[in-house]
Amino acid sequence: MVTNIGMCKFCGKTQMVSANAEWTEEKIADEVLLRCDCENATRHRAFQQFGVQMDMLMGSGALEIGFKEPANGIACAMVLEAANAVYDGDVRSVTVQLSKNDRVTVTDGPTLTRREVREVSQ
Repeated sequence: MVTNIGMCKFCGKTQMVSANAEWTEEKIADEVLLRCDCENATRHRAFQQFGVQMDMLMGSGALEIGFKEPANGIACAMVLEAANAVYDGDVRSVTVQLSKNDRVTVTDGPTLTRREVREVSQ
């Protein structure tokens, strides 16, 4: 392990990072970004996690976990805009109706949930 100094790409704060000798400057910068407490770094981390949720619930992961289909690009863009509004405190939550029986909701965090109601035939 070696000690390096990295800088937050948002606020410019420097931090010491214990790293493997083969770590690149980019890897060191990523590590600093994970630790920095500035507003933009915090937002960046929140939206990285939100992106994983979006991919799982609305993107390629949706089929794997039992949804009929992934959401289209327009719906994904709307949900991302909604997440920004929720994160900024402009609204508490936003629900986007993807189809008659399928909707996603963005809540504080931002956090994404998807609910698909399936009709039961008798």
